[in-house]
Amino acid sequence: MVLNRLQFLLVGLLMGLFFSCTGERKKIVAVSQCSMDEWRNQMNEEMQREAFFHTDLDVEIHSTPDNTQQQIADIESFIRRGVDAIVVAPNEWEPLRPVIEKAYDSGIPVVLIDRKINSDKYTAFVGGDNVDVGRKAAHYIRDLLPHGGTIIEIEGLASSTSSQERKQGLHEVLDSLPDIRIVADVVANWQRQRAFDVMDSISPYIANEPVDIVFAYNDRMAIGARQAFEKAQKAGKLDLSSMPLFIGVDALLDDTLGIGRVEDGTLEASFLYQTGGDKAI
Repeated sequence: MVLNRLQFLLVGLLMGLFFSCTGERKKIVAVSQCSMDEWRNQMNEEMQREAFFHTDLDVEIHSTPDNTQQQIADIESFIRRGVDAIVVAPNEWEPLRPVIEKAYDSGIPVVLIDRKINSDKYTAFVGGDNVDVGRKAAHYIRDLLPHGGTIIEIEGLASSTSSQERKQGLHEVLDSLPDIRIVADVVANWQRQRAFDVMDSISPYIANEPVDIVFAYNDRMAIGARQAFEKAQKAGKLDLSSMPLFIGVDALLDDTLGIGRVEDGTLEASFLYQTGGDKAI
């Protein structure tokens, strides 16, 4: 059958009406990630895998390299576009609060993941118990040092709730154990290289006071700290007996991090902290 131009336009119009009635627009879930690393890559993969089972969802992931201002700009963009839901891991709890509250007040459901803000203007929170992670690490340190000893504490980003809460849990236990002393408390912003640099800079000051344990708030920082100690040993600044035990958090199933580094002896232990990406979706 040959259609003239008018008939062709009418058929096209009818088909358009049919699909507009029967087809539904996919819901857009916009994700604002605060960082780019192995742990968050796993979270992103879990979100994408879970979204695969929901054909009515499109998941858009926007990751920033620890850049609070870029994360604010991304969320502002989500609000302007009128996305259906926002999942956000706030890089810093206070600077991100206003834009997250703005999204919530605009009627967009907001799911906080891993980290919180100092506000109740969000729809749900998905994440582990960071205070309990700190407590469990402290109890493990106590068991390793029944007669007391010294530790170095390496924090994440001080303005993130996950770092603050891990510190809270750790000190709830350790502050009641006078025989276990924290000889250095440093901040390495969750980064391996930053942990290496900080520990490398203070290694001369701890050469005369052996350290028993280094506890870092994630595995990357624990590995960076160990590399700094190994460098100091090779340079003759520390003897072999001065190598402490290194403990981290995350326990990814990865040869270069977490479980793999516990198996090869680089880390003494790593405490499990699940990403929760699938649960967020």
